[in-house]
Amino acid sequence: MAWLIGALELGRRKVTYAEVAQELNARLGLTNVTHHHVGPVIDAMMTHLRTFDPDVPLLNALVMRADMDAPGEGVDQYLVERFSLLRKPRGSTRTYWVETAVNEVEVYGSWPELFARAYAEAWSPLRPQLDAFDDDGQGDNPKYRDGRPRSEGPEHKRLKQYVCDNPHSLNLGLKDPAAAVEGSLPSGDRLDVEIVDGDRRIGVEVKSIRSGDEDLRRGLFQCVKYKAVMDAQADLAGGRPSEVLLVTERKLPWDLEKNARALGVRRLVIQVNI
Repeated sequence: MAWLIGALELGRRKVTYAEVAQELNARLGLTNVTHHHVGPVIDAMMTHLRTFDPDVPLLNALVMRADMDAPGEGVDQYLVERFSLLRKPRGSTRTYWVETAVNEVEVYGSWPELFARAYAEAWSPLRPQLDAFDDDGQGDNPKYRDGRPRSEGPEHKRLKQYVCDNPHSLNLGLKDPAAAVEGSLPSGDRLDVEIVDGDRRIGVEVKSIRSGDEDLRRGLFQCVKYKAVMDAQADLAGGRPSEVLLVTERKLPWDLEKNARALGVRRLVIQVNI
């Protein structure tokens, strides 16, 4: 529950089952929790919360399937009970009631207090919370609506610097690499880390623990773009094709993993801020 409250504090109206599974693994020191296990966990959470506030909004409605942009079927009985429906909603009716439930969750002003009552401890984020888009300092970040760069967030900067200082951690079979942060491309883009090893040129895009699914998806297409630009440079110079890698602090959700394979984007999990 603490993590879901943190997501709300950051203005998120949706988290995926895969994100919740990742958080459970991190907080419980496990590796085998998957999105298939999340439903019973959030159902148990809602049952517990109701013993302290029978009229509590449906916090579990925030947890959605990435492939459908909607909660799983487990939320339907809660919708029936919450809104006194005659039957489990379907189609556009279900979409309406899910949206209504999410709106209630957003305006409910007592989540930290309810957490304290339900779990006998004060609410505070245990580690950096997921954001829709990390503070990477780049002007094309959708988080910066005016298109102007901002200061880079500490989690992003820390992960980027770690990769730069430890290029062998990328498991690319490097021999004598020279790495630098903020490599410039003629397209005006910037590589988080640029590595040169003999005739190999490698671009690395990093997404810290703060990156939500939207930012991870953006990272995939950033890698596609960077490789196209770097390969064009190599063609003009008569060099070998470039390599590009996406470094994240958590595994990609299954739908993004599928996209990464289809796009041919190499990826690696390196945990620095966890």
